[in-house]
Amino acid sequence: MAGWMCGFERGDEAVRKDNKDGIGETKTAVALRYDANQEAAPRVVATGRGDLARRILTVAGSHGIPVHEDPTLAQLLAKLELGTEIPAELYQVVAEVLAFVYRLNRQVGEGSSETDPFGSLGGTGGPGLSAK
Repeated sequence: MAGWMCGFERGDEAVRKDNKDGIGETKTAVALRYDANQEAAPRVVATGRGDLARRILTVAGSHGIPVHEDPTLAQLLAKLELGTEIPAELYQVVAEVLAFVYRLNRQVGEGSSETDPFGSLGGTGGPGLSAK
């Protein structure tokens, strides 16, 4: 069973105060997939900035995928190319986030989707979309 998560960083504080939904100011969003039965480490499956970041967060929300705000982690993961396993240096921090996600899923009683909810976003991602 694959597990999904989506992380992001917010934009400027001035924009945040004017935006009640918390999505409009998003600068960067990254989605990860991890299937412990088939993969050695989580993989980046979507990454984007601005409008694309909002689309990633919308897809995550519509599929019940937990979203975690971590600006530093989002910036680091956004530098990776799509399909890339996260580097060993990030295992600990991503493992902590995934453990939280799995506990949350168990409490809510929902299973993770086996289909790729981010596949419809096309060939997005890579170093060109990293946060600056």
